[in-house]
Amino acid sequence: MEHDFYDIRIIDTRASSIVLDNGEIKETSNSFITGASVRALVGGTWGLVTTEDLDGTREACKEAVRLAHTAGERSTRDRIELAPIEKPVVKNLPRIRVDPEDIDIEEKIQLVREISKSAQKPGISSVHTVYAESEVSVEYRNSDGVEAGYTLPRIGFSITAVARENGNYQAASERCFAISGFELLESKAPLAIA
Repeated sequence: MEHDFYDIRIIDTRASSIVLDNGEIKETSNSFITGASVRALVGGTWGLVTTEDLDGTREACKEAVRLAHTAGERSTRDRIELAPIEKPVVKNLPRIRVDPEDIDIEEKIQLVREISKSAQKPGISSVHTVYAESEVSVEYRNSDGVEAGYTLPRIGFSITAVARENGNYQAASERCFAISGFELLESKAPLAIA
């Protein structure tokens, strides 16, 4: 079966987190997720397939074409003519100064403990602190020969403090996340926010 157009997006994500409850480590985690989405246009109908098998993108493309063709047999949509596109220019991506991967886990845990401790004031009965970092890489290519890609780091923390007095509870939370490197957390700002 022939296609009029196809495109493939491959997304690779690495994420880590540290969770503290009242200064005690409750969880540390690392996750890695990779997958692809493949779209195919046949006539006036799209087919979409996702896969975690990056070696199987050719088969996923064939399946997307088959789905578009099958859906098109049941549709009265007119043929879609896509406008020509040029290769996108990926620009203005933030530059990180300190790669979180270069920071030892013990240093990260110490920072999260300091953030947590800065919120533990008189009257505060509970503090929940989360540190998270991730890096998402996206690759794009299509049947017109267009290829592009980028990588974005994200980092930050959230903190929730609960105050208790005379049986009454009040909670407040703050968060600080950005597309940045570890330099976001090396300043005194996280302690002031907490």
